[in-house]
Parts: sequence; structure tokens; C-alpha cells
Amino acid sequence: MPFLLRCFLKFQYIKAEISKKWQETFGKRHIVAKLCSLWAIEAKALKLTFTTPMTSIIYQELEDFLVSF
Repeated sequence: MPFLLRCFLKFQYIKAEISKKWQETFGKRHIVAKLCSLWAIEAKALKLTFTTPMTSIIYQELEDFLVSF
């Protein structure tokens, strides 16, 4: 899925205020890559969060994952 985001998400689709702030921080070329990376991190965290049943192993994996970021 990040591949699809990277292909179709263009810099001009991002709000002007946000893109200006992120452009100062990351540079114009890296904004879309950072959004794709954030999306992937959020997707993995949500997958672990809503796993049924929530075992202690999954809880530990989620905690380790969130601490690492």
C-alpha cells in the first residue's frame, strides 16, 4: 500500500500550511516519503491494537513497537 500512496500522493495535495512547515523540516522531496512511512507505522500499530484476542505477547509487541518510534 505505501507504493500506491507514493505513486498517487503528490506534494500539491497537501495543505499549504502543513507543507510549508514540513518543507522547512524535511525538504520538499521527502514529505511524501515521510507521510507514507507514517501511514505504515500507524497501520501496523492499529493492526496490533485491534487484534482479537489481545494476548500478552501481542501487547508486548505493540508496546515495543510504539516505544521504538
